[in-house]
Amino acid sequence: MNLTVVLSFILGLGLTLIYTKQIIKKERESLLEFKNSDEYKNIIELTFEKGVNEGKQQVFNSKEYEVALENQFMKGLKEGEESTLKKITIEYNPFIEVKETFFKKSAKSGYSMQLFFSGFPLGDSMTRILKIEEKFKDENMKYMVENVSNVLNNILLTVDPLGILVRVNKPEVKKSKEE
Repeated sequence: MNLTVVLSFILGLGLTLIYTKQIIKKERESLLEFKNSDEYKNIIELTFEKGVNEGKQQVFNSKEYEVALENQFMKGLKEGEESTLKKITIEYNPFIEVKETFFKKSAKSGYSMQLFFSGFPLGDSMTRILKIEEKFKDENMKYMVENVSNVLNNILLTVDPLGILVRVNKPEVKKSKEE
């Protein structure tokens, strides 16, 4: 009786092993078939995309990314300002107008300024009168020219650090006689 139980046990164990081996083989084949299927590739692709998107979200929400964006923005802003300032030109035309009548001579000095962008004028020129002499003498011409030159030099000192191109023309003296 013991022999029958042992033989039955061995036979049952053998059949179980054979059956298990066939099941494992079928599972392996179906797993390999599944791995080669489009469905499996889609699942892997979707999982990968989800991971990439989550990674992007983590990066986009990080402080480092925000700082990097701000740095890039500031760099672009600075480069834009510098390239724009290089396209701006300011032209100054100093003048002295002398009017002579029968009884007196008068003069006024100043300058006109025109702003240019890429060689094209922006708006109208602006005129500033710096000094008016009601009783003008020809020997005072030097002082009037000096006054205009000093004002324009101060303007140049202010504008120079900005990197804006400035042109200052020679003073123009206009004389007119009224009768």
